[in-house]
Amino acid sequence: MKKIWLMLAAVLAGFFAQNCYAGNESQGRIENRAKETLDIAIAVDYEWQITPEHLPFVQDIEKEAGVEINWRVYDKNIWHRQLALQMESGSRPDIYMNCISETDFAEYREAFMPLDELIELYAPDIARAYAKDRVLSDYSRQADGRVYGLAVRKPYRPGIWQKWMINQEWLTRLGLKMPETWEEFKDVLRAFRDEDANGNGDPGDEIPLVFHNFLSRSYLITGGMGRYCSLEGLICHNGDFLYIPTTKDWRETVSFLHELYKEGLLYEESVTMSYAELQSLGRSGEEARVGASIGWSANEIFGAGREQQYAVMEQPAAREGTVGIYDSQVYDGLTYENHCAQISSSCKNPETAMRFLNLFYREEYSVQAYYGSFETGVKREGDGTYTVLTPEPYGDEEWQRINSMVDTGLYYFSEDLESRIRPPESIAGILEKEKRLRKTVGAADGSALARSRMKEEDLITAGRILDSLENISLKALVNFLMQGVTDESWEAFQDKLYAADMETMISIYRSTGE
Repeated sequence: MKKIWLMLAAVLAGFFAQNCYAGNESQGRIENRAKETLDIAIAVDYEWQITPEHLPFVQDIEKEAGVEINWRVYDKNIWHRQLALQMESGSRPDIYMNCISETDFAEYREAFMPLDELIELYAPDIARAYAKDRVLSDYSRQADGRVYGLAVRKPYRPGIWQKWMINQEWLTRLGLKMPETWEEFKDVLRAFRDEDANGNGDPGDEIPLVFHNFLSRSYLITGGMGRYCSLEGLICHNGDFLYIPTTKDWRETVSFLHELYKEGLLYEESVTMSYAELQSLGRSGEEARVGASIGWSANEIFGAGREQQYAVMEQPAAREGTVGIYDSQVYDGLTYENHCAQISSSCKNPETAMRFLNLFYREEYSVQAYYGSFETGVKREGDGTYTVLTPEPYGDEEWQRINSMVDTGLYYFSEDLESRIRPPESIAGILEKEKRLRKTVGAADGSALARSRMKEEDLITAGRILDSLENISLKALVNFLMQGVTDESWEAFQDKLYAADMETMISIYRSTGE
């Protein structure tokens, strides 16, 4: 019945628009209709130099949709506090972009509008993408088969998200080879610390090793043990779920990090460092100061002026005879993403909201949303191809983050559209270097978490338990970093994890996985 009323509303809207504004048809756009206003909340995890209302392509979308947007930009690191307050007060925006996680959706499901009928009636570009791309459609659907949040497909995504990067110029200057084990890596970091690696005459200004997102990086470094590697604490390994901080591999990894910290090889502020602070450190000074780090690309951390100094490094092995590994995502793990936009159930004009969101899935706007406005971030060629633009002295990703919505926006890149875009040099370099890296993940293991569709109550329970476990693990990691790991402190830590219902969480995932 609801669908019938929506269809009737669409027909009547079209009838009245045609009759009321027929005199303006030659203008190609209805000029005199009062613009509707939409409130949009958007969460970002980096400093946005140009907010959405000032991006030319966003202005074009607003104009074509006949709307005015009130953008509310939030820091994603503290967004969940805002979300809880909004849900309590009932003062919600019309649209959420890059704000809602799977757990958020399960906890506040009634706050979001089902979108299937709206897509069919008011979003032809989205409907076309979902019809052609089964994976995109699957990513969007919840356990009841309905769509509540829109998914995106990104262009030119690698299988390995984060990896080691080391200053090759420093290695060459000091006559060192690329380290292959933890012990060799430690020796290299000592040389970076003591031997004026950057050649500026000051042997004390180098930072041998630094990274942000400390707990996640400890999981990645566990790949040096050769069994599994992840940026998440909860993984599926050999067909079963486990929490990495319960393993002997993680204990040995943490002990290694303690050794680095004790010798002054690991920058102590890595524990609390933000991504923006890491970038600032990587780009500061006349000479490079950072010897090694973990990240998406050298361009992103160190900038265009220094990225050529850094080389991607294989995962150092914990010991001789072991092969360090990186985690390789299933193909679509970094290419597709869900819960990128929702329409609030309190939205008074859902048809208008859907028409607005639909435009992001149109080719010309998808390209600009990801790379930047035409003639600023990307150039549209006469043959249907696109050239990504990066003026000096900016790096590709740096310029992209300034002039587009990148990972915070909406877009759809079909394989055909992707083939008509020449990737930026930095991204092409990432993809080429990745081919030479060792990586492993079992097909069933790699997709187990991404494909799980839990009951809402299970998702909420498991999510809350995992949050609690991560808080406990981070506190323990900081303590282990400073004090080292003893049998007594390790057992006390394990007791806390089990007391926080870890087994309940694992049981939920096992049941869902089966």
